[in-house]
Amino acid sequence: MPFAISRIRRAGIATAIASGIAFGLGSIYTKPLADTFAAHASAAPLIHIFVQPWLYLISAANIAGLILLQNSFHAARGIIAMPLSSAISNLVPIVGGMLAFAEVLPAEPVAASLRIAAFALTVGSSALLASGEQAHPTGR
Repeated sequence: MPFAISRIRRAGIATAIASGIAFGLGSIYTKPLADTFAAHASAAPLIHIFVQPWLYLISAANIAGLILLQNSFHAARGIIAMPLSSAISNLVPIVGGMLAFAEVLPAEPVAASLRIAAFALTVGSSALLASGEQAHPTGR
């Protein structure tokens, strides 16, 4: 197990996952910012937006996500880092929205199952790509 954790860090997978989490949090923070804007639309909404923490949290999360993603590109192949970060950045707002804002999956079982399966396949395929050995060009 320690070997696997070390390999994940060394391969840039951990930073790709962390970037996806940061981007996902930035997406979650957008909803309360929009709610603040809508609630104060008639009374100087910009003042209320800058007083609330959401704009600053969105900015910090997206900047952190960008830095982490760029760092993952140094250690991992783009074909691994980008899909993994992207899948996680989509998964975090879905799970976070369900927990924080009482959002639900579609009532139709097929639609709900397909959404869950799509994200599982995306994350799983990225994990399979990351766990495989990198092929070296012939002649080396």
